[in-house]
Amino acid sequence: MLEDDKLPLTIQATFGDDWKFEPIRGCFQADGHACGVWLGVARDIYIRYVDSDQYGTGTFETYLQAELNREGVHDLDKCHGSAIRKQRKANQTFILEQRAEMRARLLQLAMEGKLEYGQAELDGFGPS
Repeated sequence: MLEDDKLPLTIQATFGDDWKFEPIRGCFQADGHACGVWLGVARDIYIRYVDSDQYGTGTFETYLQAELNREGVHDLDKCHGSAIRKQRKANQTFILEQRAEMRARLLQLAMEGKLEYGQAELDGFGPS
């Protein structure tokens, strides 16, 4: 947690009492470089959560973990012995697939001309 819990206080001051800071416990990332992809996965799951009938009746953490578990992704902190190696590989495979899907979505958007900002600097994404 940040010093003096500034992040939760900032969230409350910005959004009011209808929003709260909810830390997510668990270790799903098995590498040191896919942070942005995991963030995108969490964002997509959050959008589904808000759209679901579970919104407001449970926690996002519970929903997130259930969604990831359905994909074969599990908390590495809960794995022991030889199971951790197998689960680490499963989590890495999942995030590599997610990265490929995100790249495909970006490419499609670029081809449709919906990524105007910075398009000229990206080879294969527009006129250079």
